Amino acid sequence: MKKDIQPKLNKVTVQCITCGTTFDTHSTIDEIKIDTCSMCHPFYTGKMTGSSNAGRIKRFNDRFSAAEIKEVKKAELAKEEDIETTEESKNIEAEAVVEEEK
Repeated sequence: MKKDIQPKLNKVTVQCITCGTTFDTHSTIDEIKIDTCSMCHPFYTGKMTGSSNAGRIKRFNDRFSAAEIKEVKKAELAKEEDIETTEESKNIEAEAVVEEEK
């Protein structure tokens, strides 16, 4: 096995630029600065809000539930029109039969 092929492991302090939190770890890099850490990230702190998405989801559901209601109403109207047209055609046929008998 070759000697000295592994990089040197250093004890480093990681510093968060956003909130200033620091913690120690081991790394091959001399200095680590991060933008967001678990102490200031909204997901980990529980301060994350999803209200903007909730409004979009509600609008989506409202829009498509309204579309479904419209489709059901159209189907009901089509059935009623079919019933009316069949009744009208029966009446016309009955009148035609009565006229033929005369």
